[in-house]
Formats: sequence, C-alpha cells, structure tokens
Amino acid sequence: MGSPAEKDARKGQEILVAQTVLAVHGLATHDVAGFRAIQRESISDGELEAGLLNLGAHAQVNFIEKEATRLLYVKKYFGLDIPYPATEASSLLYDSFVYADQLRGLGVNHVVRNYEPAIKVDETTQTASFSVDQLYLPYGTVLDWLRNNTGVEEVTRTLITDCLVPVLNQPHVAGLKETDAFVSFDTSLNNFIYIPGSGIFCFDFFPPRLRTEDRKVKSYGEEVDKRLDKEDPEEVYYRRFTRPGMIHNFLKRAYDRILGKDNAIDPSLGDEALEKVNLERLIVWGMFCQIADELLGPYLQRYFPDDKDGYVHADKLARTEFKVYQGKF
Repeated sequence: MGSPAEKDARKGQEILVAQTVLAVHGLATHDVAGFRAIQRESISDGELEAGLLNLGAHAQVNFIEKEATRLLYVKKYFGLDIPYPATEASSLLYDSFVYADQLRGLGVNHVVRNYEPAIKVDETTQTASFSVDQLYLPYGTVLDWLRNNTGVEEVTRTLITDCLVPVLNQPHVAGLKETDAFVSFDTSLNNFIYIPGSGIFCFDFFPPRLRTEDRKVKSYGEEVDKRLDKEDPEEVYYRRFTRPGMIHNFLKRAYDRILGKDNAIDPSLGDEALEKVNLERLIVWGMFCQIADELLGPYLQRYFPDDKDGYVHADKLARTEFKVYQGKF
C-alpha cells in the first residue's frame, strides 16, 4: 500500500501528469479536479458503461479512465468490425500522427493529442485493427453549437480564423499548382469541438490523407482507399487537396448539416413548430454565411469569380455541387 509519504508523492505525480495533459491541450491547469467534475457531469453512468459506440464512418469508441490522472479519455478503435490489411493498418496509425503534426505546423490552433497508439494484428489473416486515446472534452461539437443557435458568431469566426485560414495560407510547394495544397484538410463541422474561453479543438485526423515526397496523394491500396473515401477520387482530391475545394467543402458540408439533407426535421411536429424550426435554421445559416463572406471574401474572389456579383458568395457556393468546380482546379 505504501507509506503516507509515498501516497502523497504518488498523488502529487498524478496531479502533475494531469496538469501537463491539460496544458498540452490549451486548457487551464489550476483545477484538475474541477475539469474532472465537468467530464463526469456531462455523461451518465449508462454512457460510461455502454461499451462501444459508433463515431462517424470509421471509428468506434468507449470511455476509459486513466489510472494516473483519473481523467476520462475516449478510446478510438479503427477496423474492429472490418480489419484492415496489417501493413496498411500500421501505416494508417502512423500517418494519423503525421497528419496531426502537419496541421500543428501550419498553425491550426488546439489540435488534440492522440495517446497510447496500439495495433492488434491477426497473424492468421494478416489483418489488423488499431486504437488511440484522446482526452475527453466535455463540450459540444461546432455542429452542436450551430444547430442549437448558441454562440453562432463566435464559433463561426473562430473556426474560420483559427482552423481554415491557416490551412488556406499554407506555403506553396514547388511542383504543385497554385490552387493545390500540400497538407489536406476536411473542415466538416463535426470534426471540431468548441470550448468557451479556450477556442476550437480539432480532434479528427482519420482518414489521414497525405502527400508523399514526390507530391502524389498517398495510396493505401485501391480497396482501402475506396473504404476510406467512398466518393470519386477526383472529388476527394478537389475537396481535400485544393484550396478552392477546401472552402467549397467547408460551406457545402455546413449547409447540408445546418439547413439541408443531413438535418432532417421530425415530420411529426405540428405546422407551428415546423415553422419555428425552419426560421431558426435560416437565421443560423444567414449569420454563418454573412461571417463566411466577410472572412473568406478574398479567397472567394480569387477562386470563384463571378461577372454578376464579383464572386460566388458563400450561400450560393454552399448550394453548388462539387462536380461543377472539381475539374477546374
């Protein structure tokens, strides 16, 4: 069990570790217990014990408590149901760290750290799954904030200024077109968490679409590539590896999730409730587009010129299919 002095020393070390983890993520370190309490209050005992939960198209997660810090983490598993070929799984795990480092190098604020990478190989089939741990941030995604019509202006401005603009302004790499980007980006609203007073936290680095040293998009084999991105390769390249496509993807995905197909309204609501929901969505979308036009105007003017209005504005571009522009850059 140890002496009282040893217990005190161990407790002090645990607190130091917890403070270090919080500091790395840009969070206040003076109240580890307070942050732990916020974590606990945000989820029920049932959610803690629920086992694996689906997270997006690629990951399954569950909550774990780190013995050293007593902070909650999310353990993210990839390839549990359908394992990846072992060699590709190893590359995907490693590349997810490379991709996160690339974003940090461009100045994207608060790129969440992955901890405890692990890979599990089935020697018989030569397939594998892998996992990483992330500090559980008990706050809503950017999409949650916007759909709830809470802090829309601050959230939108912070996301564009701290995350999208640094990637759009990345240095040009010789051998690529002026509109191409060496570092890719997927600006889907549910890839980011907003913490009032701290900012936007980017936490999703999968799939880690990278370029190789010869500037080509890295392939993990045709089968795995299709599994990672079900869209047409030309569309994927446009959305993730061109600056105009990143803007288009940001706006179109936001439109789909705030006003469009990915935010269906419960048909059982009465007419009055439906009208209220639609009006609130239109207000949020109007604010979002106004801020996007203000902050992204110079980029829209450069990449999407329009004879009538000077350039294609955010609302119009968000309602435009990718195929209209993807072959032009």
